[in-house]
Amino acid sequence: MAVRKSTATMYMVHFNNKGSSACKANSIKAYEAEEIVLNRVLEFLKDSERFINSIEAINKDTIFTNIQLKDELEDIESQLNETNLNQEKYMEAFEHNSLPIAILQERLQKVSHQKAELEQRRSGLSIQLNSEDLKVIQPEIIKSLIEKFLDVFKESSRD
Repeated sequence: MAVRKSTATMYMVHFNNKGSSACKANSIKAYEAEEIVLNRVLEFLKDSERFINSIEAINKDTIFTNIQLKDELEDIESQLNETNLNQEKYMEAFEHNSLPIAILQERLQKVSHQKAELEQRRSGLSIQLNSEDLKVIQPEIIKSLIEKFLDVFKESSRD
């Protein structure tokens, strides 16, 4: 007589210090959870207005962030131009011996440090602006990708 053990795939739920008062069971069968999530995604896709509004809200946030980053980049460019002008003035002062060397070195070092900081910030902003995270999303593409995912997921084996 063979004894057959069955195993069920489960998801464990953590309630971040809420204990059993939040939920008596701390696990759920994977198939049930996946089915619930898939149905919610399908409902979301079927509600075209809600889906498009959600994507448009994300796009508005993205555009707002892009504008802020571009404004900050322009400000940094302006500060860099001012810093370069100061550096040139100090070099002219050096050529004309109009400032003591110690003061001139101190000021040039300060300007050089400011310039390095600004260039580093400019570089970081440029990377952010070119990031894929700040691109506008086309709702049709997202809908198509989610539908393809759902089709593949439904067809795949859950064992």
